[in-house]
Amino acid sequence: MAGTFPGVCNTQQQDLDGRPLKGGKLSVYAGGVIGDFAETFQDINLLITAQNPLTADDSGRIPLFYVADGTYRLILTDETGDTSNGGFDLLQVPSIGPSSGGGGGGSTVDPNSTLTTGDVLCRPAGGIKSGWVRLNGLTIGSANSGASERANSDCEQLFLHCYQNFDDTICPVVDGRGANAAADWAANKKLTLIDAKGRAFFGVTDMGAPDSARIATAYVITGLPTKGGSSGGDDDVPLGQPNLPNVTLSAGSLTINITAGNFTLEKLNYVGNINLPGGGATRVVTSDGSTGTLSATFGGNVPLGGSGTPVNKMPPFFLGTWYMRL
Repeated sequence: MAGTFPGVCNTQQQDLDGRPLKGGKLSVYAGGVIGDFAETFQDINLLITAQNPLTADDSGRIPLFYVADGTYRLILTDETGDTSNGGFDLLQVPSIGPSSGGGGGGSTVDPNSTLTTGDVLCRPAGGIKSGWVRLNGLTIGSANSGASERANSDCEQLFLHCYQNFDDTICPVVDGRGANAAADWAANKKLTLIDAKGRAFFGVTDMGAPDSARIATAYVITGLPTKGGSSGGDDDVPLGQPNLPNVTLSAGSLTINITAGNFTLEKLNYVGNINLPGGGATRVVTSDGSTGTLSATFGGNVPLGGSGTPVNKMPPFFLGTWYMRL
């Protein structure tokens, strides 16, 4: 079921001098402690996610939003993060709205079945998608950040999510990370999105269970096999000599038994495709009834005929665009 907070949502907030709390921030947490942000929604059906924290407009109004039934902690600050200038920190605030068993038209949507910030999907098409950004290695940030994928206030929740879940090896903050995610957002810094261009998604090798070790650490370029957002692999790789089959190639040897007459030796420059050292092998020509035995050993290099072309390792595939939910 859905509810909201009368007196907070869509209501002007003021500082201590009675001026609109322009740019004020309302953070909504589930229960009575500061932990993960609660899920907030723009609609009573709890389908379209909203920002959290929510930002007051120029008139000091917090946008209307909805949450699932329950109690929440609400923290309101001014744009600098100070609660003493007209803000508040309220514990165990119940959401007000239709509840189960009532006769109203409340929502029956399970909030756990809806898409939330940081969720990923792939579409077999290109272009932008409302409420999402593309995982293209570009940046997100505030409206004044100059971010290259999206610079808008609606990026704040994803900025905080990526900042807290991925370190600078996966989602670098341009010009370096400061004190915390909120401070860097307020400083109009840009955060780099995961670069999923030309990449498939594999599962991390543990997922809360013993490490399967199915992906060797040596194959991971950024991160670790047990760390979400890590990347690695390549589409083609030249084979080195250690990767060739374990076979022995030789030019062989030849023993000639002479049972008739005198003989002479004549040189041959080549035998088949084998280039023999010293200019060639020997040939026996007999002329009378003498007897004798000649042994000849043939050695040299056997060319393998390869070109060093990299091996194509790509499985059958189709292409699309990876998106991450704001």
